[in-house]
Amino acid sequence: MNALPLAFVYHANQFVITNGYADRDGIDAVAVGFDAVLSLHVTLGIPASLHISGPLLEAMAWHRPAALRRLRTQLETGLITLVGGTYGENIMPFSSPAMNRRQLRAYHELVEELLQVPRQALRTAWVPERVWDTSVCAPPLLDEAATGVRYRRVLLDDRLRAPLSDGQYQHSARAAFDARGPYDWHERGFPSSARGLLETEALRPYRIAGAEGLTAVPLASHLRYLIPPHCPSHLNLLAELVNFGAVPPAPEGSLLVFADDLERVAGVAGWEAGLERHHELLTWLVAKRSCQVVALDDWCDGVAADDEVDVEPGTYYELAHRHGAGEDYRRWAEDERWKPYARLLRRVEHSLCAAEADGADPGLCWLAERVLMLGHHETAWQDPDPGAPHGRAPAPWARATAAHCADALALLEAASWVNHPAGPGPRVQLRDIDGDGEDEIIVSNDWLFAVLSPANGGRLTLLVHRQIARDGSPRGVVVVGNPADHWNFQEELHRYMEQPPNHPGALGVEGTETHAYDVTDIELDGGMAVVEVIDRCPGRDFGLT
Repeated sequence: MNALPLAFVYHANQFVITNGYADRDGIDAVAVGFDAVLSLHVTLGIPASLHISGPLLEAMAWHRPAALRRLRTQLETGLITLVGGTYGENIMPFSSPAMNRRQLRAYHELVEELLQVPRQALRTAWVPERVWDTSVCAPPLLDEAATGVRYRRVLLDDRLRAPLSDGQYQHSARAAFDARGPYDWHERGFPSSARGLLETEALRPYRIAGAEGLTAVPLASHLRYLIPPHCPSHLNLLAELVNFGAVPPAPEGSLLVFADDLERVAGVAGWEAGLERHHELLTWLVAKRSCQVVALDDWCDGVAADDEVDVEPGTYYELAHRHGAGEDYRRWAEDERWKPYARLLRRVEHSLCAAEADGADPGLCWLAERVLMLGHHETAWQDPDPGAPHGRAPAPWARATAAHCADALALLEAASWVNHPAGPGPRVQLRDIDGDGEDEIIVSNDWLFAVLSPANGGRLTLLVHRQIARDGSPRGVVVVGNPADHWNFQEELHRYMEQPPNHPGALGVEGTETHAYDVTDIELDGGMAVVEVIDRCPGRDFGLT
């Protein structure tokens, strides 16, 4: 064969739930940018595959329902097909087997609910940050009994086909493969020709050893440096790559897969404008009849993966080496600075499992599970920090989202209370319900469970109503409480988020959202409970509230 078929895969992942953030685009800008890219594909008749994270889907459902409807319409054309994965973009090798299955199951349920895509239609998986470990990642991807899907294939970077040397990168076949890659093009300049740049064996899907037939589809690293093109010479390089990149010519069953973050192509979430350049590329592809763009799943279903490869742990080159996470991501996941957050995630997961085993309210357990899964978002990710060792540190947003998994602890207490409300009459407790180091006020009776934060404006941060269903069984309904966000780097659980002005909490006094209150008196008198708190901060609102 001469020209290689080409497939597009986009990964859409932005953890935002509103607009007006100080340091990132809100959901409006993100949704508009993503829609523009997918609309180009539909208009030009060019197939593409999409993986979209669970939190982003939910944010669209809340704030951009029209964009969600457009996405459903785009999927209905058949030109855009969905790639599966986890709900909260947890780094799978560092999550428990049960958590990985929770994440997959939640994602499958979500795409059925919001996109009307049956989970059985999901054939290909995107693993978060493309961090792969066969022994950990393959079993949940194949566990149809637990998640409702048995994936046929997974998208892995082309470099993972090359082995390490006794588990080490140095002097390995993988290091040699990388040496021929595109990773220094921006520093040293792009090549004048793309002839012979591709490794023939890295273009064919292959079976992963020890993964019960699961197939790996290699992602072409060179394409990430050419798409979207910055200048006409990049289009020339792309044309050469498609037609003459493999010397000798690649055999039948070879495929070039472009896969990258959708925000980079759309030019949102901090990336330079890329949509116009991507439009130019897609228009060029339509005119270039010698270049065939294929639908990933349909093409892969028609190709037999003959080779079997023992895939050692790995991820994309830049994450492993430029950013310093290591081939197996352990340098970040086991960083001492991350360990307190890892311990918290394990503690909350243990509490969730215990509550479920005890028969606590399933609806509140479901919400607590959601909060916990969000806490795993891009687990242990690090951002540049000039003052930190090696120039990087656990990202403030990753720390904040992980810290807020503790919000699930109050939900789990409420879930247990639904079945065991502790008898008639009010009950008041002053204790640290969520392990944040500050005492909260917990007020409950047969019908209401309330948590107030004296240290943070005295606001009501959780209110659950106990209802009785027609069959006589109790259930908990959250009236106040929305413990999901990117938090603008705030790790404090009950602190008011000032930009954008946002939760948590209700029934505070305007202007005192950040004031600390002292609990001065708690009285229980028959069927009444009185809790007295005083604002420590002088001003017009100083005194009893």
